[in-house]
Amino acid sequence: MSDASLVVILVIVGPLFFVGFWSAVCWLIATMSGWRGLARRFATTEPAPGWSEWTTAMMGLASYRHTLAIGAAVDGLDLRVMSLFRPGHAPLRIPWSLVVFEGTGLFGQAKVRLGGARGAVLRVPGALWREIEGRVRHAQEKGEAP
Repeated sequence: MSDASLVVILVIVGPLFFVGFWSAVCWLIATMSGWRGLARRFATTEPAPGWSEWTTAMMGLASYRHTLAIGAAVDGLDLRVMSLFRPGHAPLRIPWSLVVFEGTGLFGQAKVRLGGARGAVLRVPGALWREIEGRVRHAQEKGEAP
């Protein structure tokens, strides 16, 4: 095999391998976190209202450091990850009836169960959770979207 054909193979195969490997890692993270299980029931294509800045949160065994955006819609909690980490992470809208605050954990993080009794536990900064709760409560009192 000549040097030229080796370079061509590396130029073509290298990026394809990287994209495949990256996608596999993202799918693995989505599986470990419980995101894929939630996506089977709560995937959405609706535009996201009231986004938080990119925030850090934990879900299951996975840490989403400054890659998770959280929104509060009238009918549910919206979760999305950055596009770069999207493989395996469909945007979610979880109905409020299946979002249960379970208390605070270490360092003041709010522990929130998503999707019912067998759902994933999301740990978000307590201040962000209080802001979302306040927006939803205010919207429900006014009959508006948060």
